[in-house]
Amino acid sequence: MTATLLRSRVCFLLSVFLLGMLATLQPAFAEAILFEARLMANIPRFDACGNGVLICGTASMSFFGDAAYTLTIDTLLPQPLACVAPSGTSTGGAYTATVTFTLPDGSTLTLSEEGLVCGPGASLAAPASWRTYGIPVDGSGRWSVQSATGQFAPFTGGGADSFHTAGADFRVMYIGTLTR
Repeated sequence: MTATLLRSRVCFLLSVFLLGMLATLQPAFAEAILFEARLMANIPRFDACGNGVLICGTASMSFFGDAAYTLTIDTLLPQPLACVAPSGTSTGGAYTATVTFTLPDGSTLTLSEEGLVCGPGASLAAPASWRTYGIPVDGSGRWSVQSATGQFAPFTGGGADSFHTAGADFRVMYIGTLTR
């Protein structure tokens, strides 16, 4: 056997061995994906979603497709001076909420959210204003992953969201990073 042939075989076997070793190694870094979810829905009549859920619908999620969406307000604290519009004052409130996305296979991504919601004038101070149609509301918040199952199980992360309601129309967008 010539030296060149022997060297070729050794290089080939070494290459196969190294490729095999690389295939079994786990990445030493976390994988991060850009998370985006959008929902445009009609707000159902008060308690139509059941179990204290304020808003329910179907969200479109990047990388995961459509998912059932629920939002439950955990706390709401009035902050009358938090939202000042150019045309005058408006009422507002600080809120915390639990948001859940559920895929058709049952995988769930549950977020803890906190933020500020604002309405024009004294509209949000009116009795039962949080349960009525017709009051335009804008808000924004920050979210973090509270728990995850199924396809979402390895993910942690967080981001921001913004929403708008007008009458029964509800639009929200979540954007952030999920890391595994």
